[in-house]
Amino acid sequence: MMGVKEFFNYTNKKNGALKAEVKSLGEKLKKLQEADKPDIEAIRKTEEELAIAKQKKPFKPIFGCEMYVAERTMHDKTKELDSRRYHLVVLAKNEKGYHNLIKLVSRSWTDGFYNKPRTD
Repeated sequence: MMGVKEFFNYTNKKNGALKAEVKSLGEKLKKLQEADKPDIEAIRKTEEELAIAKQKKPFKPIFGCEMYVAERTMHDKTKELDSRRYHLVVLAKNEKGYHNLIKLVSRSWTDGFYNKPRTD
């Protein structure tokens, strides 16, 4: 979860370039169409470029992490029973899920830490 902010900024940077390309092509097309003597070939070419740019899909970041799950509960800390951990991949579906993921990770580090952070 430490790299979430950098990952989010990187995807926004990539998506921003795509949005800027679509916007500039749209403005170019509008100017060509509003000209006194419109150049049909230039309009057609710009329309094709705009259609191609709109077909490009923006990056959609999916936030998640791998967590350790305690065999019983995260508050149990008996060496013989609770030293085994299971892996679980947790992904956030939306903003509420992201906030819940942050809570799970924080609780696993503060309340459930036993050799490694774990949750139940």
